[in-house]
Formats: sequence, structure tokens, C-alpha cells
Amino acid sequence: WCPVLPRTLACLSQLYRTVDNKIFEGLAQDAVSACTDTLLSCSKAIAKQKGQEDGRLFLVMHLLKLREQIVPFDIDFSATEMGLDFGDTRTALAKLVSQTGSIFKWSTENALWRLARAPPRVYHTLHNSKKDLERELKQACESFIMMCAGQVADPLVSWVRKALYLP
Repeated sequence: WCPVLPRTLACLSQLYRTVDNKIFEGLAQDAVSACTDTLLSCSKAIAKQKGQEDGRLFLVMHLLKLREQIVPFDIDFSATEMGLDFGDTRTALAKLVSQTGSIFKWSTENALWRLARAPPRVYHTLHNSKKDLERELKQACESFIMMCAGQVADPLVSWVRKALYLP
């Protein structure tokens, strides 16, 4: 038994009417993502202990419940996250530290000039926890179906191969 799903849903239902909608959207997105990740981890642990079939069924069942229970909240589970990329700045700073003689050059090879020309870049990332949940659910269902189809088809394929090679 994995208590993360009922706890997540209880937390979301308590917060839904008590906090501002924008704040709730952010909290709900984080909660759904964390719950999905935890369910994936639990599914892997169950698969190791009880077998692949049980692990996959656990994941499908709990992801379906999560998807069903977040529908009434009627919010947007997507958010744009902003971040800074210091890659160019880090490279320029490393050159500044390693090539101290280039500080005094009067050219574009000047380490201080390179550092000034390498500001951090702003990037935007769109993250949608509901779509991530749907993707994981689809993948879990497809995986379970393929496993079951393989269990049914493998004996038939083996029998057909034997039948074709009989003299």
C-alpha cells in the first residue's frame, strides 16, 4: 500500500478553497508531479518484490485514480518556469582566472571583455504536470498490454515455429 495518493488528494482538497487560485495552481502542479514520481518509484519497488504484472497494475490503478480525482479542481496544471543559464559566464570567468595575463590586452581577447560579453541567459520551460501524468498513464497501460499480449502470444508463436519445422 502506498499512502502518497490519498495524502496528496487530501492536501489538495483542503487547500483548494483556502488559498488563492494562482497559488493553488502552483501547489497542485508540484503535488501532482511529486505524487506521479513517487507512484513510479513505488511501482518499480513492487515490480521487484512481486513481479512486473503487479507493479504495472499498481501504477495504472493509482495513476487512473489520481487523474480522476484532480478533474474537479478545474485548474491549469501548466506553468512556465524561468531560469538562468550561467554556462557562458562560467566559461568566461574560468578564462579570466586561468589567463590573468589576458586582462591587460587591448583587444577582443581581453578576459574582462569576454566576461562582460557573456551575461547569463534567461530561459523559459513550460511544464504541465497533468500532461506528464497522462503520458505516464499511457505508457503504463501500453506496457501492461504488451506484457499480457506477450504472455498469450508467446506459447502460440512457439507452437507455430515447432509445427513449421516438423518433417
